[in-house]
Amino acid sequence: MAKWVATYETFTPTTLSNATAFTDNGHWSIAGQTATQRYDIYEVYLVGQSTVSGNMNSCVLARNGVTGGPTGLTALSSIQSQGPLDPASAAITSAPLAFSASSTKPQRTAATGQAKLALGFNPFGGVARWWVPQGSGAEFRLLGTTSLGECSITATTVGVPGAMMASIQYDIL
Repeated sequence: MAKWVATYETFTPTTLSNATAFTDNGHWSIAGQTATQRYDIYEVYLVGQSTVSGNMNSCVLARNGVTGGPTGLTALSSIQSQGPLDPASAAITSAPLAFSASSTKPQRTAATGQAKLALGFNPFGGVARWWVPQGSGAEFRLLGTTSLGECSITATTVGVPGAMMASIQYDIL
């Protein structure tokens, strides 16, 4: 197993309803690259960077019903990164890809049978953290390149979001 982290150092999430096309750079997503690839998210950490006390980030981690990847993704910018936590990790040829912009705009699933994690917080210095022990079976699991293999951190239509940073830690199985 290879432990990886994908980090977006600063962005303001775009508010959207379920099944609505994302706006480039208003989300943080990860897409699987192969049909059988499995990866388990065990930590999501969101940190508020807003300078306005009235903002509210009603964020969710959810699978995408319409996927943006794995092709047509825009390369990561200088304030985005993705890689193994251990520098001695063996290279993985088809690791999941982190992205915030793509030619096909992903959409958060509207399916009632899909898991979503509520991660709302005050972005005026607040934080939200979801964590489970690795290997516990409680990880947010993703599989393949379909809607079961891609997820995103986005904001719902509640409140006015402020600037934040986001890190997603996961095991590639």
